[in-house]
Amino acid sequence: MPFEFRGRGIIDTGAEASIIDGAVVDALDLVPVRHVTLLTTMGQVNAPAYGVLVTIGPRHGKGADSLPVQAYEGSVSGADMLIGRDILNQGELVWEGRERRFSLTLPHTP
Repeated sequence: MPFEFRGRGIIDTGAEASIIDGAVVDALDLVPVRHVTLLTTMGQVNAPAYGVLVTIGPRHGKGADSLPVQAYEGSVSGADMLIGRDILNQGELVWEGRERRFSLTLPHTP
């Protein structure tokens, strides 16, 4: 049975993969689909991987589509999830430097 968790994400264009904070994993009682070795700034770590649906939105008053992602458990300081290039590569990220804002447009299923 799927559960919904509304949380805060941090975009990290340098991260290949998305990371779910351990507290969220515990709150949702997620079961890993496999374990992998990740190369992080702290060196190699073994991490469980989870199949999750991530929804980022809303999209201009419409519900955003959920993206299937294999995310890894880790520690995310100041947020519930680190949004990596596995998600960002599915859409378009635009940074408007002077206005200090960004937009993230992800695919929408008609």
